Amino acid sequence: VCNFRCVMCYQADKTFSGKSNGFMGMMSMDVFKKCIDELEGNVEAITFASRGEPTLNKNFEKMMEYANGKFLGLKLNTNASMLTEKMAHTLLSSDLQTIVFSIDSKDKDAYEKIRINGKFEKVVANLERFNHIRNTQYSRSDKIVRISGVKINDKQDIDEMKKQWGDVADIIAFTNYTPWESSYDNPENNISSPCSELWQRMFIWEDGKVNPCDYD
Repeated sequence: VCNFRCVMCYQADKTFSGKSNGFMGMMSMDVFKKCIDELEGNVEAITFASRGEPTLNKNFEKMMEYANGKFLGLKLNTNASMLTEKMAHTLLSSDLQTIVFSIDSKDKDAYEKIRINGKFEKVVANLERFNHIRNTQYSRSDKIVRISGVKINDKQDIDEMKKQWGDVADIIAFTNYTPWESSYDNPENNISSPCSELWQRMFIWEDGKVNPCDYD
């Protein structure tokens, strides 16, 4: 489940995000525990990310607690819309090594045209509160905070992003745009080399289904 409908994301495709299609849901605590128990000792790292907003899950704090100390790397991708004071403490006191805030522009108009349903002022306020809590109550050395946007157009300026968010994030970067939102409508390409992702990552959806491909 996600509360945004970003223009470059699966969520923009109503055949995926439409309620009647059954692809949306929240992972239960039982399924989560089963996954963690099977993965512990068999994989190095877990990322809370991909097709939804992890912090919307009512059990998210318990999930963080259950995963603590079991992997070499824990990472979270979030749109920061649910970054309350309590959530900031949950993240900063957890075993997460990397926290990624998905933000594409320092400009309100550009941000809200990309992150549909996102409220720029709210995100800014959330990040400022998070940064204050981090600076005054936690160490800045045990976690990497990254602000990562999707590079969609030439108006997005990484230097301007650094001016805006440099005191919040340790790393600020853009990732290249991939048309996930229209994956089944895209023309076939001429790539003949095998995809290395199949040997590097796997994806577990909310109902426990496993998919080797993030694009599918």
